[in-house]
Amino acid sequence: MGGAINLSNYDDLYYFRAANDISYPLAIDSELGHMFNRNFNNVLTFIGKDNKIIGTLNLNASVEEIDIMIKRTFASFYNLYLKKSNDRILLTGPTYQFDLNDYFQYTESSGIEFSIQNISNNYILKAEISSDNLLLVPTSVKGFSFISVIAKVPDKDIFIETVLEVINPTELYEDFEIADLESSQISWTHSGEAQWSITEGQAFMKDRSLRSGDIGPWQESEIKLELDLQEPGTLIFAYKTSIRPYYDKLNFYIDDLNVSEIESPDLWTGNNDWRLMSFNIRAGKRSFRWVYNRTSATSYYYDYAAWIDMVVIPDKLDPLSGIDNETSLIKEISLNAYPNPFNPNTTINFQIHERDIAELLIFDIKGRQVTEIFKGQLDKGTHSFEFDGSRLSSGIYYSVLKYGDKFLTNKLILAK
Repeated sequence: MGGAINLSNYDDLYYFRAANDISYPLAIDSELGHMFNRNFNNVLTFIGKDNKIIGTLNLNASVEEIDIMIKRTFASFYNLYLKKSNDRILLTGPTYQFDLNDYFQYTESSGIEFSIQNISNNYILKAEISSDNLLLVPTSVKGFSFISVIAKVPDKDIFIETVLEVINPTELYEDFEIADLESSQISWTHSGEAQWSITEGQAFMKDRSLRSGDIGPWQESEIKLELDLQEPGTLIFAYKTSIRPYYDKLNFYIDDLNVSEIESPDLWTGNNDWRLMSFNIRAGKRSFRWVYNRTSATSYYYDYAAWIDMVVIPDKLDPLSGIDNETSLIKEISLNAYPNPFNPNTTINFQIHERDIAELLIFDIKGRQVTEIFKGQLDKGTHSFEFDGSRLSSGIYYSVLKYGDKFLTNKLILAK
């Protein structure tokens, strides 16, 4: 394994070897390995078995990124390579099977071991590995999850990883693989100086996405949808920005709350690759707005645009339980908190109608579990649990009650 810094091209790497009296041979162009970057300027270059270039990172790479690349480099000495570091999957059928040979390259005699390292949301799917296949079965709970799958060298702490972004959608979603927005099954409303439109060349999963309108300084382009939800559910969407940092911003609102001011504000401005977002939505009349605001007048290398894709909205015709005749029972089960907003303690109250297993969890606005308040069997009746948010930062959180095969959510506002 080796590294090179500030080498402008492959020929410089030869000169670097000679100047530093490095004796090992370098691969010729035809032997160069995966993810070869011919321009070596201001990058870290990772060289593995047979002097194949495993990959490159810029000098601003994080410790985690460098650690991942080092693991890939070590793995190459055991003939284990990564074909695809990530993938995006939409679950629209009952079962799915993925051949892990499409993600990893290895020799059959190496005895490589596959395993699932992590599932960020195991409520939306069941996953297991059988031989060299990954099996996914969606549940009735809608949402998305990151799945980390690793290929490991036997008896060694050497492995490589691929990460899958998996969406289990409702029946009502829009991937914008349509001719124009008027063809969408979702009703959209425009406002601002320019309308959003379907575009090709930028997409989260397929070929098309929804792009903000072309606007000038001190103008905005807005797209909006409104829903009357009979039940709580999950809103999912992906977004991308290519705008001037801090001057311009994509703002996302749930009702009148600007979520982009709370959830990683720096990642809603500047150049950002696709991010997949998920939000728990309460029942009732709800509005969702994506607003691109531009204030900069100087033209740089940005596209001065924002994109959204794969919008999955709560389906009020499809109860979370998946059984229509249980809708009335779901509505009778209450979940609330007082005080709310709170600082730093609140009491979460709910009522159940029969003895059963229950879980009470707290999630942040990005869908990550913050804490588990209770897990166990509860009797019929009213129950109360204290939630202490003293170790958390101000913002929006959600209490989630899993009771039998039902899920209830309630928004919590921690205001310190």
